[in-house]
Amino acid sequence: MSGRRDGSSLIAIGDSLTEHGTWPEMLADAAGWGVERVAYAGQTSTELAVRLGAIGMTFSVAGRAREGRIPLTPVTPSGDFRHHIDAGMADIAVPGVLGGLRGLLTHRVGGAALEGWEFASEGTPPAGHAPLDFHAEAPVFSAPAAFVIWCGRNNPGPIAARDIAAIVAELRAHHSAARSLVLGVHAASFEPEGSEGAALVDGLNATLAQAFGDHFVDLGTAFDAAAPTSDGTTAARLRSDDVHLNAAGDEVVARAVAHRLSGLGWWPSGRALPS
Repeated sequence: MSGRRDGSSLIAIGDSLTEHGTWPEMLADAAGWGVERVAYAGQTSTELAVRLGAIGMTFSVAGRAREGRIPLTPVTPSGDFRHHIDAGMADIAVPGVLGGLRGLLTHRVGGAALEGWEFASEGTPPAGHAPLDFHAEAPVFSAPAAFVIWCGRNNPGPIAARDIAAIVAELRAHHSAARSLVLGVHAASFEPEGSEGAALVDGLNATLAQAFGDHFVDLGTAFDAAAPTSDGTTAARLRSDDVHLNAAGDEVVARAVAHRLSGLGWWPSGRALPS
């Protein structure tokens, strides 16, 4: 939690670029806000949309419940669910309600995209074989100054655009005065212009730019202005590895977001923009 000075917080939503990045603190410290994260390394836009209650899921029961754990198979929605094979990753765990039963939905590490789902509850498992709807318990934000949504790097493509639109709609439904920005996905070192990966990144960014207009921040342009490259990838001096950013890269993000907030009239008066 960053040092909060006016009671408001920056709500940063995303994957590892947000969970482990320092740009939220850089931005919030300059604005005099606190920081609240909804950010999980390795997760896709679909998984984040489910966590936020922006997208519900439907499951079929895949076997007999054991010790209060119900094995499940996803039915809907179609979406991007990762193969969680990294032993260093934690199981995905989302509190919510399945078929009227409150508990914890998990997708275990090592489970393929449609395998390894369970629901744990102290209640009586639902009887029958009808599909069961799951809806997450969405996080509660007390005093959001601005929402910044930065996801899709783990699954650039049309589904990410759908998920991000659902996240923004969900935030606006619960926070009528919500100020939200959507950040574009940047090209990794292995995604030069002309590659399949670059085409996915460019397509997602074009869709987001059209959908959100002035509320979209094109980070690829910001990175190129800070450190130009000849092939459209993000410069090595802004990265800590093929995808993730170092402090210099996070500074570019913080500046780009701050300047867009200022342009929209959302930057706190009397506060200097990050340099």
